[in-house]
Amino acid sequence: LQPLEACFGCYVKQADVIIRKRCNRPQCTPCHCRRPLWCISCLAQVVMAAKENRNERIENRAACPTCRAIFC
Repeated sequence: LQPLEACFGCYVKQADVIIRKRCNRPQCTPCHCRRPLWCISCLAQVVMAAKENRNERIENRAACPTCRAIFC
């Protein structure tokens, strides 16, 4: 078991979120992040701030804040 690192966003809290793609839509791409990089509060802020495209908000799609993979 790997020790948890500091959150990539705030460097204060421990990174405790692993993003896993679980959809099968052809327009979604695989996320290649395999370890926790973000705390939940920073991840929520990054995902909401990145949703500039109104169509992605309607379809509930977002980009991974680290590798930029698109998934729902």
